[in-house]
Amino acid sequence: LLEKALTDQDASVRSSAASALSNVGDDKVFALLEKALTDQDASVRSSAAYALSNVGDDKAFALLEKALTDQDANVRSSAAYALGNVGDDKAFALLEKALTDQDASVRSSAASALGNVGDDKMRDLLLKQLTKEKNRDVLKMIRDTLRKRFADDPVVKKALEDF
Repeated sequence: LLEKALTDQDASVRSSAASALSNVGDDKVFALLEKALTDQDASVRSSAAYALSNVGDDKAFALLEKALTDQDANVRSSAAYALGNVGDDKAFALLEKALTDQDASVRSSAASALGNVGDDKMRDLLLKQLTKEKNRDVLKMIRDTLRKRFADDPVVKKALEDF
């Protein structure tokens, strides 16, 4: 049923089907989400990237890496969010790059996702980004992520006092 919905003429139906695939534990899901990531409609691609956040293995990682290069910022933002569930050094490197995306929503999603990966390396990256970032929403996400992960860290406390 979901496979058929992914070919519907209505993009909102295809998008909903891609989202629903995150709840299906089937090997066929990867092929369907991979196809959805090439849909002409950005909302479908974004839903597919987001759905991969619940899959979290090497196949999903490869698809998310590709989605981070999508022309649409919502797709890149969903991919950055989903990478936070991968939780390894490969995700860290991609999220570090996403922190420099031209779109603030992508940078914000990357900052949030970094809260699920990395440790001191992530802390240092976000502290550095505090001094570079100009967008208030992204700065808030960086601060929130640092507070969540490093509430008792004196270096983080001092940096957050300065902002």
